[in-house]
Amino acid sequence: MIREIKSKIQLLTKPVIEKIAAGEVIERPASVVKELVENSIDSNASKIDIIIKDGGYSLIKVIDNGFGMDLDDIQKCLLRHSTSKISSSDDLYSIVTMGFRGEALASISAVSRFSVTSCPSHEGLGYSICTEGGNSSDIKPVSHIKGTTVTCQDLFYNVPARKKFMKSQKAERMAIVRLLEHMSISYPSVHFNLTIDGNVCFNVPQVDTPHLRIGQIVGVEIANRLIYCSGEKDFMSFDLYISHPRDAKARPRFQNLYVNLRRVDNDSVTYSIKEAFSRFIMSKLKATWFCFLEIDPSKIDINIHPRKKTVKFENEKELFSYLFDIIHSKISNIQEYDKTSHEEGNTQLQLVEENNKIYKKYESPHYTKEDSQQLELSFLSIFDDKGSTKDTGLKP
Repeated sequence: MIREIKSKIQLLTKPVIEKIAAGEVIERPASVVKELVENSIDSNASKIDIIIKDGGYSLIKVIDNGFGMDLDDIQKCLLRHSTSKISSSDDLYSIVTMGFRGEALASISAVSRFSVTSCPSHEGLGYSICTEGGNSSDIKPVSHIKGTTVTCQDLFYNVPARKKFMKSQKAERMAIVRLLEHMSISYPSVHFNLTIDGNVCFNVPQVDTPHLRIGQIVGVEIANRLIYCSGEKDFMSFDLYISHPRDAKARPRFQNLYVNLRRVDNDSVTYSIKEAFSRFIMSKLKATWFCFLEIDPSKIDINIHPRKKTVKFENEKELFSYLFDIIHSKISNIQEYDKTSHEEGNTQLQLVEENNKIYKKYESPHYTKEDSQQLELSFLSIFDDKGSTKDTGLKP
């Protein structure tokens, strides 16, 4: 049966266009949190507070102490494709910020009751703009500290079809916590604080290095057992923290890739790490890892996914080989040292006995600070393939 076409091609109205665009960018409450937190990071904020109610459906509020916006920026911030990140098509090949398309605020405001309040200085005079379903109100002067406060209420209130297919509040809460865990690892200099329904659920103060931030997320004991690999070549460098083969799991919680500090996915990088690690474990086990790639922005394309989840590299085959060789070599050296340490006889046995004595001191309620430090250094030396904890990344 052929369906009769009753109308010709016509232009869509602005509200319909905005809702379609919002559907591409704003998938769920966690998507809103991601976009707003990325804006805060781009504003050079050192502290970001996120407040959530009812899984993000009733309220999402993000408060930062970043640069803030003046009156001119406030007037433009909710317009579609308005951004301070790029100004020409050439800039798409040198992106160093988290956001760049200028779609997020317009998309969120189209499907919620939305407000932006900001102040660019310490004088206390800021400006606020509110929208409801994409319809903006007049801008008003308000009292506000330096930084920006963005409030999203009643998400998807005007898109009932989308809201009907949303997951439970519990699922959304878990998704937001997981999102912030992943985002915060590459920004150790930023203090993230998440409050859900009045309870602080995630709070990571500023630290000096990604390794210390990993310890905040996964625990210090696990972080200290990670093997550290690094390399530098031409237009790129990388730092990798990967679990020892004996700590491999069937379902590791973290296998995180960060490219220029952005949490993304890339099959070539993931596969290179998997293949390098698989030589030392059973087939069903996998490594926990955190890979930080710094690469010339002109060598990657991050404009291939609506939510910027994936990237493409200019030469993925070369990248695969480079990562594979370094990771495989590093783990091979540590495995070989572990094997040698069990075959060296009395020298190694004596070292183990000395460590056992220190363990007994450590377990005693009367151990001293010096005993504790000696324990950590002696324990780490067992797994160090070159007599230096710095090479293995196993830091106290």
